[in-house]
Amino acid sequence: MPRFKYSVYWTENARSNIESIIDSLASESIDNATSVLYEIKQKTHSLHTIPERGRVVLELKYYNIDNYRELIKNPWRIIKLKKTKSISYLYWMVGEILKISCLKDY
Repeated sequence: MPRFKYSVYWTENARSNIESIIDSLASESIDNATSVLYEIKQKTHSLHTIPERGRVVLELKYYNIDNYRELIKNPWRIIKLKKTKSISYLYWMVGEILKISCLKDY
């Protein structure tokens, strides 16, 4: 099994949101839900080797907060906090403006 240089952890909020999204999609199409889940996993999996991937979150850039990045899986955004050189935490914000109060200090 390959060993990754960087650790990536999903917050409870991220897990809960992705489960809700996939459940909702699956009620209409299992194939679509499976495809979306696969794409999300591929995007986030790349963070194990390239943790800087993604753009600075625009709402936070205004406040000079640049340690959060986002990956887009339209219409959703995957918000990532790079906590240390080797650890990142994933948040999941569903197509909405990010509120700073939503981000916990992990």
